[in-house]
Amino acid sequence: MAEYVETYRGCDIYRELSGVYTSPCTVYARFTVQRVRDDIDDLSAPPPPPPPEPGKVFVETYRGVDIYFEDAVHRYWFEYENVPYGPATLAEAREWIDTLLQPPPEPEEYWEYHSTYRGILIYIWLPSGAFYQATFGGEIHNTTSLSTLQAEIDAFLEPEPPIGEDTIKIVTTESDPYARYHGMSIDQSLDSSFWSTQPDKVFKTTSAGFTHTQTVTVAEGSHYVIYGNSASAGYMWHAKIFFNGTLVAEGDVDRGNPLRADFTVGEAPPTEIHTTLTINALESVASGEAFYISGILYETDTGIPIPNQTINHSYNGKSLGSSTTGVDGDYLKEVTIPESGVWTLRSDFLGTQTLQASRSQVKAIVTSTALEVAIVAIASAATGLAMLIYSLR
Repeated sequence: MAEYVETYRGCDIYRELSGVYTSPCTVYARFTVQRVRDDIDDLSAPPPPPPPEPGKVFVETYRGVDIYFEDAVHRYWFEYENVPYGPATLAEAREWIDTLLQPPPEPEEYWEYHSTYRGILIYIWLPSGAFYQATFGGEIHNTTSLSTLQAEIDAFLEPEPPIGEDTIKIVTTESDPYARYHGMSIDQSLDSSFWSTQPDKVFKTTSAGFTHTQTVTVAEGSHYVIYGNSASAGYMWHAKIFFNGTLVAEGDVDRGNPLRADFTVGEAPPTEIHTTLTINALESVASGEAFYISGILYETDTGIPIPNQTINHSYNGKSLGSSTTGVDGDYLKEVTIPESGVWTLRSDFLGTQTLQASRSQVKAIVTSTALEVAIVAIASAATGLAMLIYSLR
């Protein structure tokens, strides 16, 4: 005997003894419930039925149950087995339907920040926790254990150099339609047209991302290295600079925006200063529309703003570029998110030899309609900062 599974858009779905799924509304047996739902969606049936009473606006069909919004009382409404329900929010309506239709659907899987190892961000696959991921050397690395991923990072960053020698490594991950000059200087300025005025500083000409490692001998004390390229405006190269395996600078580079890294050799590192990084964003924005991320970097204990520091921005591990803090420790970055979904919007300060790293993040709720944006915005006001992104139709 076939086992009842659910009702989707008025059509009952069953699981046969053979394991396939069928519905009286469709012709074919399918191996998954979703394929049967797709078949039902493809039918030439009319759209969802009109609301049973005036004043109700259809919102969505969730697990086969039509959900409406009542303008007069500003509540949601649905009916199950001839019993009406009036949840306060769309999320609550879905939770009630999950309870009525036990069991609830499987939770969505996503990447979440886990830790930073030797300056490289590590993410974990939730809710299972079965995979770890990190991006280095221009590639994405996935493993089933944290220790294995850390070992791969160790192999990539290489062992410590021999005594008396130090290594500087520059890693870029961007590709460019044009071959560019790439140059580096140590304890010396790098001209914006270094390939013409300082040809001895050029170490590579390429259009693809690369890893450049150079062994140097420098005296004890404070030093700096500058990386630059000949890319025109609009062709940013994302770059990282490592000194003896430690990340010392990260940012976007073109011919007018070189990347500088400061480091110290042979001296005991000073006590690190605790930092705090804040983040602000609009509560609603259309997917693909430009908006601003802003915040302040300051010393946690004193409240003193920290200027001239690079802040990296991302959503769920995907880079949104970087910005630099001003004289008041504030940063401002114009970004766009082209995808709909639920994202973690994050700003990261990687720290220096004297300043501890810090980060701040918020959830970005991407909805499908402007109506849902307005409704979720009301509910989110009591829970803190949430960025809502809806798709324009």
